[in-house]
Amino acid sequence: GQQAANNGQQAANNGQQAVNNGQQAANNGQQAVNNGQQAANNGQQAVNNIQQAVNNWQQGKNNLEQDQNNREQDKNNQDQSQNNREQDKNNQDQSQNNREQDKNNQDQSQNNREQDKNNQDQSQNNREQDKNNQDQSQNNREQDKNNQDQSQNNREQNKNNQDQSQNNREQAKNNQDQTQNNREQDKNNQDQSQNNREQDKNNQDQTQNNREQKQNNREQNQNNWQQAGNNWQQAGNNYQQGQNNQDQSKNNSDQSKNNSDQSKNNSDQSQNNQDQSKNNSDQVQNNLDQAWNNKRIEELSDRIEDIGALTAAMTALAPLDYDPAAPTQLSAGIGTYRGQQAFALGVYHYANRDTLYNLAWAISGSENMGRLGVTWRLGRKSAVKPEPVAQVIPDAPKVVTEEAPQPNIVKEEQPEPTDNVRRG
Repeated sequence: GQQAANNGQQAANNGQQAVNNGQQAANNGQQAVNNGQQAANNGQQAVNNIQQAVNNWQQGKNNLEQDQNNREQDKNNQDQSQNNREQDKNNQDQSQNNREQDKNNQDQSQNNREQDKNNQDQSQNNREQDKNNQDQSQNNREQDKNNQDQSQNNREQNKNNQDQSQNNREQAKNNQDQTQNNREQDKNNQDQSQNNREQDKNNQDQTQNNREQKQNNREQNQNNWQQAGNNWQQAGNNYQQGQNNQDQSKNNSDQSKNNSDQSKNNSDQSQNNQDQSKNNSDQVQNNLDQAWNNKRIEELSDRIEDIGALTAAMTALAPLDYDPAAPTQLSAGIGTYRGQQAFALGVYHYANRDTLYNLAWAISGSENMGRLGVTWRLGRKSAVKPEPVAQVIPDAPKVVTEEAPQPNIVKEEQPEPTDNVRRG
C-alpha cells in the first residue's frame, strides 16, 4: 500500500513535470520566433555592413601609399634614434677616458711634488756638506781644494735639482690644463647627449604627427571618394547632354524643311534617351547590388567559420560526476573550424544530486556565444540508504547482524556502497 502511494505521488510529480515541459516548449517556440526576427535584423545589418565595407575598401586602397610613406618615415626616425644612442655611448666612453686621464695627471703631479721635496732635501744636504767641507778646509788646506771641487759639484747638482723642479712645475701646469680641457670635453659631450635626447623627442613627435596625418588622410580620402562619385555622375550627365545637343544641331541643319517630322523624331529620341538613362541607372544599381551580395557572402562565410569554431569549443565543455563535497566545477574548451579558433569557458553547479545548473561563454574573434541551462534528473525514486552487503556461507556458524538478521549469514561491508544492494 505504501509502495502504491509512493507510485501515485511519483505519477503526480511526473504529470507536473510534463506540464512544466509543455510550458518550456512554448517558451522555446517564442524564443525561436524572436530568433527569426533577430536573424532578419542581422540580415539588414549585413547589407549595411557590405555597403560600408565597399567604402572602406576604396578608402584603404587610397591610404596604402600614405601608410608606406609613414612607415618609411618611422624607420628613418628609429635609425636616427639608434645613431643618437650610439653617440651617447661614445660620449660616455670619452668622459670615462677623460676621468682616467685626470686621475693619471693627478698622480703625476703628486709624483712631481714628491720629487721636488726630494730635490729640496738633497739641496739642504748639499749645503750642509758645503759647510762641513769649509770647516774641513780650514783644518786641512790640501783637503780644501778637494772640498772646493766637491762644493762646485754640489752647486751644479743644486742647479740641476732646481731645473728639475722647474720642469716638474711646468708639467703640473700642463696637467691642470689637460684636466680643464677634459672637463670642457665632458660638458660638450653632455650638451651633445641633451641634443640627442631632444632629437629623439622631435622624432617621436614627428611619428605622432604622421599618425594624425594618416587619420586625416583617411577622412580626406573618404570625402574625395564621395566627391569623385558625384563628379563622375555629373560628367556623365554633361556628356549625355552634349551628345544630345550635337545630335539636335545636326538634325536641325540637315532636316530644316521637315520640321514637323523632326519634332516627332525629337520626341522619340528624347524618349529613347530617357529609356537609355534608366537602363544605365539600372545597370549601375545591379553592379552595386552584385558587389554588396559578394561582400555579404564573404562576411557570412567568415561568420559561419566563427560559429563553427564557437560550437566546437562549446561542445568541448563537459561536467564531471556529482560529488557532494565539491558541487561546483569549472570547464574550458578550445574549438577550430576551417582555420578559425575559439575558446570556451563554462561553470557547472550541482544544487543537489538531481539538479545541475550550467553557464558557458565562448569567443572567436569578434563573435561571442553564450548559454545558460539547468538539468533535472527524472524518474529516480527517493534515495535509499545503502545497506551492508551480506553473503551466505555454507556450514558457517550462525551470526546475527543488527541491520538485517538472517540465519547462517555473515555480514560483509563493502568499501564504497552503491544504490544496488545484493542480498544473500
